[in-house]
Amino acid sequence: MTISLRRWFMVAGTFVILAAVAGILSLRQPDAEAEDFTRFFISAVADGENDDDRMVTRWGNPLHVCVVGTPSEASRSRVQRFLSLIRTSTALDIEATFHDNVTACSSLTFLHVHIHAGGHEAKLKIIEDISFIASKVGATKPIDIPMDTNGMGVIFANDRQEPFAYAAMSEFGGGKTAEDEIIANNVIQQEILQILLAAKDIKVTFKPRSLIQERWRREIGAEELAESTSAKRQWMADNVKNICLYDLIALKTLFSRDTFRFDGTLGAYKKHISENFDLMQREARETLADPYYQSLIREPC
Repeated sequence: MTISLRRWFMVAGTFVILAAVAGILSLRQPDAEAEDFTRFFISAVADGENDDDRMVTRWGNPLHVCVVGTPSEASRSRVQRFLSLIRTSTALDIEATFHDNVTACSSLTFLHVHIHAGGHEAKLKIIEDISFIASKVGATKPIDIPMDTNGMGVIFANDRQEPFAYAAMSEFGGGKTAEDEIIANNVIQQEILQILLAAKDIKVTFKPRSLIQERWRREIGAEELAESTSAKRQWMADNVKNICLYDLIALKTLFSRDTFRFDGTLGAYKKHISENFDLMQREARETLADPYYQSLIREPC
């Protein structure tokens, strides 16, 4: 599935742990899982560039989300419950509204989420949506954005005003089959997560531990994934079905009450992880085990 997050600048001018044992100071090996998560965090929010001075993209409060289209009750519930999970786990003040069209969204809207039924009409509507949002940041030329009606996301930004983001995702036939229902649930979570983390797809050859990691034993085109049950089953076997522990810890790292006060450098977040990983991991596990969110969690990862 080609679900990509692209960042577009439309307008030209933009662990070392010490422990005391029996009164003797000694070096202790850093926790292996904390190190593993740190590597994942760097790959997600810094394109794999381990530079402590690098600025990490993060969004402020309040964060306005406008959901558009005619989502089914199942899709509407998924979005609301997923945003609730993020509110519960972070200091993000997310305010969500539902409208028929992006033109009806408040001017305060940061993230526009378009849920559609797929097909050619959906593609035309996505192009229309993107053109409208791009005009808000002063785009004056055609935009070359890879189109994937199954799921896609884009962030629009320039140096002179606040950014906007847009995500579009298919309902995959309204979830009439088990495969469609699982993938529709996945795509809603993946696209919103990638916008919040400003993270691109990460291609991997191992079993993914995150929604933003994708494994392809065989390249599956968007149309094949939308129409073929066997393609859906292969994709499901190779990838995670929902938000994972590392995804939620990444959100907690970027958007906690403590880290909102940080200077935004990667080094500050790495230090926070080294000092707080065990606590963040425990809290994330508790949230993901909450019965209220079990409709979102098809397979713990």
